[in-house]
Amino acid sequence: MKEISVVISTKNEEESIGICIEKIQKVLNEHHIDGEIIIADNSTDKTPEIAKGMGAKVIVPDEHGYGNAYRLLFEEASGDYIVMGSRFKGEIKTGAMPWHHQNILETLY
Repeated sequence: MKEISVVISTKNEEESIGICIEKIQKVLNEHHIDGEIIIADNSTDKTPEIAKGMGAKVIVPDEHGYGNAYRLLFEEASGDYIVMGSRFKGEIKTGAMPWHHQNILETLY
């Protein structure tokens, strides 16, 4: 069992997923934390290949949707603690999710 599971839902994040994984790995290593990174991905770009190549576990949800992705991530996580990463820090791109979800997330950040 791992100490921490970092779970992230991604979609077409090939430009930034490597940076995110590097930052997570750096923190885990600096603090001697036994952790895992799990990505739920429905991308049409190279996001899953990049994540796998960097040591992340990648799962492909059987249904689309942010909530479904996190449900699967929680099932896959083996850590004592779960830390959620967010791809929405900054901007939410057009078509990334329904407008009513965007409004909720924008108020959280």
